[in-house]
Amino acid sequence: MSDNKMKKKLHAHFDCFSGAAGDMMLASCLDASDDAERLLQYVQTSIEEGIPELKGEFSLKMERVWRGMGRIAACKVHVESVYGHKAAPVPGAAATIGDGGGID
Repeated sequence: MSDNKMKKKLHAHFDCFSGAAGDMMLASCLDASDDAERLLQYVQTSIEEGIPELKGEFSLKMERVWRGMGRIAACKVHVESVYGHKAAPVPGAAATIGDGGGID
């Protein structure tokens, strides 16, 4: 049998009733993959080819992590900007930073 006929086809359903973070969704797909490194490289290459302006501006890295008392294993994806971008400030939050208004 050829490799194509032997490959399994999988279906994933995400029920994101309250939203989902892109890095977490990517990590779950990588974790379910039989070749996570290859899939991660494919994702990065596809983004760079699809949005040429982003080529060389970011890198994707993954690591195995363990969380919680039961030591649950998972995949964690890091999206790193070569420019060291920081999160944008929340509009209106600058007035409350450091004045005891709650964001410190």
